[in-house]
Amino acid sequence: MSRLLVHDADLGRPALDRGCVDLVLAGHLHLQVGPDEVIGDNGRTGTTYTNGTTGGAAYAFALGSKLRRDAEVTLVTFRDGRPTGLQPVGIRTNGEIVVKDFIDLPDVSTRPDIVGNGN
Repeated sequence: MSRLLVHDADLGRPALDRGCVDLVLAGHLHLQVGPDEVIGDNGRTGTTYTNGTTGGAAYAFALGSKLRRDAEVTLVTFRDGRPTGLQPVGIRTNGEIVVKDFIDLPDVSTRPDIVGNGN
């Protein structure tokens, strides 16, 4: 299976609906949304997740060298080539790091709609 990184999760919905990807990662909203399980038109299951703000993306270009507001990054954990979890990490403007709860993703490795697909 594959992952798709897009600006807005809605742009990845057709790929999820067709069962072409198992995970769509996005930004755009400046807040964390999901992960949400999506069952495609063909019965295949995927996940969509929107990462929180990157701490100051108010302009279409980099401005300055410091965070203007709290930021978030998300680490994606893989096992055997499949995404298994998400680890959001907050970064405050004072430099404090806040590790948020680990989020388990649905185990699709043994599901008949995924196994043997070859994607």
